[in-house]
This record gives sequence, structure tokens and C-alpha cells, in this order.
Amino acid sequence: MNKKFTKYFATFLLLLIGFLNAKDLNIKALEKEITKYNREGKQKDSQKRLFDLLLVGNLTKEEKANVFFYMGTTYRSVDDYLMCIDYLNRSYNIAKKLPKDNALRMKLDYEYAFSYFDNKEFDKSSKMMSRIANENYINAIPENQSYILLQEGYLFLRENQFDRAELKYEQALDMPQNGVIQSPLLKYTDDKHGYNMIGNPYPSNLDFDKFVAANTSIVNGLAYLWTNNDSSITVQLGSSYTTNYPINNYAMVNRTGGLAATYPGYNNNRPVGFVSVGQAFIIQAKADGKGKALVFDNSMRSTTAANFFNKSECIRKK
Repeated sequence: MNKKFTKYFATFLLLLIGFLNAKDLNIKALEKEITKYNREGKQKDSQKRLFDLLLVGNLTKEEKANVFFYMGTTYRSVDDYLMCIDYLNRSYNIAKKLPKDNALRMKLDYEYAFSYFDNKEFDKSSKMMSRIANENYINAIPENQSYILLQEGYLFLRENQFDRAELKYEQALDMPQNGVIQSPLLKYTDDKHGYNMIGNPYPSNLDFDKFVAANTSIVNGLAYLWTNNDSSITVQLGSSYTTNYPINNYAMVNRTGGLAATYPGYNNNRPVGFVSVGQAFIIQAKADGKGKALVFDNSMRSTTAANFFNKSECIRKK
């Protein structure tokens, strides 16, 4: 057989097979698959799945933009913000030519805001959040909108604009939350760090024992509740809490019970094993928890009363 004919026939056959196997990409199914992998710490599986799709080469422009987007979210989940932004930019370069009401365009704004915020590029994050707010949070799922509101509140808190920060936090708490909810991915460096601030996501109290039992493989079972009993701390301190913010200024709770903050001041209540509505607490991730999400579900919700720990509440008792 003629060699040229054989070569052309083989090329034609490969193209034909690719054409016959080509089908529309189910974006929603892909999102669910990649999110599940990333939440479980299986980012390599996400990358392989996405790279395989890119190698096929039969994606539409919109499908390719979505694949780039999920590649960006995967890199964010392992704190590689350089690669994350690179893939978000690739996605945006395609998505900006799509209709303005395309869901991917708004999802990109959210992901940029989260990525810049996580990387402490607060000015860039603030610009993205302002754009999202100006668009009235179009296409936002309640979980993402509440995270944006919390980030806005944190930026106001950094600027000591406490009233505006409190308003944003209240708006975030007003977002409807029900069913299975996953936290942002846990951070972990070593056994001396890895502390994450988590909040009760429900409009009801949270059974701390059930919460820890469901997440025991990725977090330690001791939580710290900030009291700032003498109101001396007015800014975020990061790692300097260990020297500038005494440990006895925290109330603590684990699965066996709670201890009140012993530092003299306004709030020496003892945690009773249930976390109040709107209550935040600090909990340490285990090494196996790095890049994974905490899971909340309705079985953890409770009507049992709980004490509330909050600096502004303490000040009002003065």
C-alpha cells in the first residue's frame, strides 16, 4: 500500500474517531466532580481530569474557558496562587467575549476575589468585591455570597471601621443556610500552626460534639472562642497572638466540656458544648486536613441554649 495513502488514511481515521467520540461537556457535572476531588484533597485527580479534557482538543471556547477556570480553583485549593491567577486569566480571556449574563463571568469575579483575599492582596480583592456588589451578586449561590460579605467585613475590620464590619457580618448571617455545607479549605503548615477560624453556618445552634465527630480525621477537637475580655486588642494580630494576646483570654471547648476564659474582664461564661448562631471559633487542622473542607449537616443543628462570646457584646455589658 502507498505510504502516503497509509499516512493520510491513519490521520483521517484518528480525526473520525475524535469526531464520533466528541460530545458536549456537561459543565455542571464537571464542576461537581472537580469540587469533590478538591474538597477531598485529591487535587492530582482534578488536574488529570482537566488536562485530559484539554488534550482532546474538541472543546468549544466556552467549555475550554470553564476547564481553565476549574484548573484555577484547583491550584487555589493548594495555595498556589501564581498558577491559580494564570489559569483564571486564561479563562477570562475567553469568557470576556461571552454574553455578559454568562454564569462563568460572574464565577470568575468571585474566584478572583477569593484568590486575591487568600493571598493577602486585599486591594485587588476589594476591587473585585466592589464589582460583584455593583452587579447585585448576580449568579451567586448563598455560600459564595456569604463568604464575600464576610471578606468585606474583614477588610472593614482591618481599617477599624467596626460598624461597617458588623453590618457585613450580619448580612452574611442573614443568608439562608441549610443542609450539607462545607467550609473553605483548611490551612496547615505544621503542628505549631494550622489554626483556622470557622463559623457556625446555620441560623440555629451547633452541637460541637457532633461537629467534631464528623470531622475528627482532619481537625483536632479543641476550639478557642475569642473574648478579648479587657478590650485591649483592637486590630488583627496573626501569629503575634502568642505573645500579645494571652491564651487565658480565650474560652475553650472540646468534646468533654468547656473552660471559661480566666483573664479578668467582661465575659467569663463557660462554653457548654453548643456553638451559638453567628459564633466564630478557632480550631487547628491536622496534617491530613490540609486543603480539605469541614462538613456541616443538619444532624448537628440543635435547639439547646449556648453562651455567646464576642468582643462587642462584652463591651455592651460594661
